[in-house]
Amino acid sequence: DYGRNTEIVDLENSNFSCSKVEPFPFKLYGATGGLMEGQKPFLCGGWGYINGDWTYSKDCYQLTEAGSWAKDQTAKLNTARMWAGYGSVVIDNNLYLAGGSNGNDLKSIEMLSPDATAQTLSVQLPTGFSLHCQVPWDSETFFVIGGSGNSRRDETYFINVKTNQLTNGPSLNTARSHHACEELQVKGKSYIIVTGGYNDGKLRSTEVLDKNNVGQGWQK
Repeated sequence: DYGRNTEIVDLENSNFSCSKVEPFPFKLYGATGGLMEGQKPFLCGGWGYINGDWTYSKDCYQLTEAGSWAKDQTAKLNTARMWAGYGSVVIDNNLYLAGGSNGNDLKSIEMLSPDATAQTLSVQLPTGFSLHCQVPWDSETFFVIGGSGNSRRDETYFINVKTNQLTNGPSLNTARSHHACEELQVKGKSYIIVTGGYNDGKLRSTEVLDKNNVGQGWQK
């Protein structure tokens, strides 16, 4: 079922619990969010049960210090969308949503921040797709991995938000959508890790990309 509850996890304290956060204003599915200024939850888009009907959302919401979700009266997507990337990409206090779906697969990329008007970047994805995963790469670039359009995708892309340029990255060994991704630090080295997802069946495999040896490609 589509829910309204909010959960907060303390990665350093497994006994932590928080009961002061109010439910989201309506049932919502497939939105994209991030922590702004390092600590403020900010959520945009999705597919929601709004005013008695299911519809694609343009709206953004902030979680207030009082524990309630407040609709941002300024920040709003230019194009309503859901599934615009699993994972969270916040660069220079801006949240990025790439692609997604509103009944059609989208190519556009939007930049949003609290209390500010959304901007649609001039750079686009090569084709419309959704259900990909995305992760920050450096201070001006994020990394789009896999996804689903007409079929599951193994492509990856670097999106530079300063120069508005797209560059092809190394292809996954296994095309996948609905997967998780994150940067992982191991013994002073940085890796992008991708795990799980879907490709004509549920996947259990994990792939790892060494950020200092991209030419080596993804390793199972």
